[in-house]
Amino acid sequence: MTVSPADAPATALEAEPTAKPTDSPNTTEPEPATATDSPSKADQALPAATRAGLSFLGWTRADGLVEGDTDLGDGSTDGRAVPSDLAPASSVSSATALATALTSCTDATVRLAADIVSPALTVNCDVTLDLSGHELDVAGVMINRGKTFTIDDTTEGGVLSTSPENIMAAGIQTPGATLVIDGGTVEATTGNNSYAAAIGGGYNQSGGTVTINGGTVDATTGTDSSGAAIGGGNSGAAGTITINGGTVDATTGTDSYGAAIGGGNSGAAGTITINGGTVDARTNGTAVAIGATPGGVSSGAIVITGGTVKARGFGEAGAIGSHRNSTPLPIEIGTDAHVTAIGGATAATAVGHTGTPVPATPLAITIDGTLAVPTGALNTSGLDITIGATGQLIGSDDTPTTGASLTGTGTITNNGVIALTDVANAIDITGHHYTVTASTGTVTVYGPTVQAGHRTLPATPTRGADSFAGWTHADAPFTNTTPLPGTSTTGDPVTIELTPTWTTGTAAFDRTTITITAGRPTTVDLTLTNGDGDLVSIDPDDWTIDIPAGVALTHDDSTWVLTGTTAGTGTITATTTIDGHSYTATLDFTVEPGPVAAITLDLTGTAAQGETITLTATGTDRFGNDLGDVTGDVTFTSSIASDVIDGDQVSFTEAGTRIVTATHSNGTTATLAINVAVVLDEVVTLDLASTGTPAQGETITLTATGTDRFNNDLGDVTGDVTFTSSIASDVIDGDEVSFTKAGKRTITATHTNGTVATLLVDVAVVLGEVDGMEVGFTGAARQGDTIVVTVTGTDRFGNALGDVTDDVTFTSSVPTDVIAGNRITFPHASPHTITATHTDGATSTLLIEVEPLPVAVDEPTDHADDSEATAKQAQDDAALAETGSTATAWWFACGLALLLAGVGTTRRARRR
Repeated sequence: MTVSPADAPATALEAEPTAKPTDSPNTTEPEPATATDSPSKADQALPAATRAGLSFLGWTRADGLVEGDTDLGDGSTDGRAVPSDLAPASSVSSATALATALTSCTDATVRLAADIVSPALTVNCDVTLDLSGHELDVAGVMINRGKTFTIDDTTEGGVLSTSPENIMAAGIQTPGATLVIDGGTVEATTGNNSYAAAIGGGYNQSGGTVTINGGTVDATTGTDSSGAAIGGGNSGAAGTITINGGTVDATTGTDSYGAAIGGGNSGAAGTITINGGTVDARTNGTAVAIGATPGGVSSGAIVITGGTVKARGFGEAGAIGSHRNSTPLPIEIGTDAHVTAIGGATAATAVGHTGTPVPATPLAITIDGTLAVPTGALNTSGLDITIGATGQLIGSDDTPTTGASLTGTGTITNNGVIALTDVANAIDITGHHYTVTASTGTVTVYGPTVQAGHRTLPATPTRGADSFAGWTHADAPFTNTTPLPGTSTTGDPVTIELTPTWTTGTAAFDRTTITITAGRPTTVDLTLTNGDGDLVSIDPDDWTIDIPAGVALTHDDSTWVLTGTTAGTGTITATTTIDGHSYTATLDFTVEPGPVAAITLDLTGTAAQGETITLTATGTDRFGNDLGDVTGDVTFTSSIASDVIDGDQVSFTEAGTRIVTATHSNGTTATLAINVAVVLDEVVTLDLASTGTPAQGETITLTATGTDRFNNDLGDVTGDVTFTSSIASDVIDGDEVSFTKAGKRTITATHTNGTVATLLVDVAVVLGEVDGMEVGFTGAARQGDTIVVTVTGTDRFGNALGDVTDDVTFTSSVPTDVIAGNRITFPHASPHTITATHTDGATSTLLIEVEPLPVAVDEPTDHADDSEATAKQAQDDAALAETGSTATAWWFACGLALLLAGVGTTRRARRR
């Protein structure tokens, strides 16, 4: 690759960084240098340049400073060297050196090495001024025709300020030349009454070519000036103005006649292109902010493809376009552009052509980006506006719908959005032009959707307690983002009719069915909810309740209370009406009978002795509702203890009326009187009775009455009974019994069927005269002793009459016995018969063997030899003979007396 410094002198320059420039610098052309890849790879140094008064900074090319290791590119493809097109760069630190550098055109880039205050400068070559962070205060800059002057600031903070002293000169004058601003801050102003632009043409000059790529540009004209802030001078066209970036503030002075960006007084707009950056253009006079001035003839256009642009007119002047008798020019706003146009307070339009005459050929305005017109009017007369699919015409970003009024009679082909709402009916708007109609209103939309058109759907309708669920169009859901169907081809809006849909409110009880007990209040909830499920407050009196008889639904404080008295089923209907729309709730109910309050008893079977009946209990509640058979919950009792109750069955043994009581488990009772019929059966029990006196010697008559197994009285059954007595002496004759023996006896009656009964009879004692006596004595029955005799008597029934001794006379069979009353003394030992005779005539005897006195017995003596002894024995025997006994008999009597001595009594029956 060949390194060829462009525009270099014939000989090399010696570098003198601090040298002052001279009026006639001596320069030499450096030798060309070549390298295969970069200078260092070829071990070659770049040539150096020297100029008197300048500091050589190095070599530059289009992409910046070239160092020793800078990549020079891909290199040759055909074997021939590729020129590198290097240019020298130098720095200046004085006005003189700067002026020399800009006029000698020896270096492509001139950098400021210090802040410089300079008189007017002339640029006579294509050169870049790098402010390099310094300030340059210059009394005007003239760029010669055909030359390009580039202002940059590789170090932040650089400022170029220019304010020409000549009212005919621009701050930076560019007729036929090119000004490029890549960086730094450029402040260009003109004085009052100036005829030149701040940046652009001088008096009667066009603006040449101005390109702003970056930095900050502040261009301002003075009061009562005729030139544009950027563009043409008095009577000069704007030339070609291109803004690609940076920040541009262009302002005209009070009572000025030039545009902020565009033509000077009576100057055409030229070609104005804004592709980016931030632009604020303001006029304070008679011209538009961006465009042509009155009287200007224009063949250019205003094209804004990007960036943020604000244009502000003054008085009658609009913001962008042409004014009065200037030639209208087309305006294009690109997709990436955001343009705000504010016309003057009395401007007929903010954008387009203001004043008369109206252009014969409609002026074309194309909007593919955003055009904001926050105030005033946008007069469409004489305009043919096309809004692209990405374009929108709004009031402002904050309030898109509030802004300028669209007036006039022009045409708008709207494929994008018109957000403004004040639109004249005379404007012929095709494309996105819709009338969205609904029951609540009509909305005109200039956009593909309601939302995109910065509109809202018609007001939300209301309907009773229903909740609005949305709109539909052609049976399809419709929202603010639904694409609007069709486009207007005639300028008349396409009508979109909306139909509301609803989520209906619901009146409802808190349940669909309910079972309640008669007489027992039950709380239910009756509510109305809107379509969103929120409760709607309804006065209880606003409900119409349709309810069957026997059921009541009442409102108590905050609750509904359902009460039933009549058992059964039914449906309650509650209806309320809001704004003519009715809502109905239904509740199916069942009223069950309440607790048993009354019982009715009935029986089946025969109520007779020996029979069993079945009882049935049916119940009703306190309202008379039938509870049916409640027998299973009832306990039965009877007033007759003998009745046998087994569950619901009652068996009878006793005839007659009884009261059967049924007691429910809840305590409710009922009674039933049952008359049990008599059923006579055979005797099972006998009752014995007697008449007469049960006493000795008396006769009683017995009576037997019978009862059957049911205890029925069978009457006198004596004829069917046989009597017997436990006392054998009793004499029974049929039903008569005669007694001889006193005391208790058991009379037994035996029925012919074997039934037996007994009767205890206590026969009383009847005392008669003594009929029998018992004689007894006390004392020893011995010879010579005295006994005491006692007599007890009995009558003929054997009844004891007690001691009757005093009524008795005693006699003895032995005459020698001495009897004194009941005392008897026995002189002799022998058997003695004592006879006792009662005064009644009864007698009784007692045999007493009187014991002889004891006699000493010696050895037997043979009296044959003793005549005295024999005589004595004979005497004793003779004495015994007087008693009628022999000695042998006497001894026998003595023995018998001994046997009777302990008894001493003898009973004798009375003899009649």
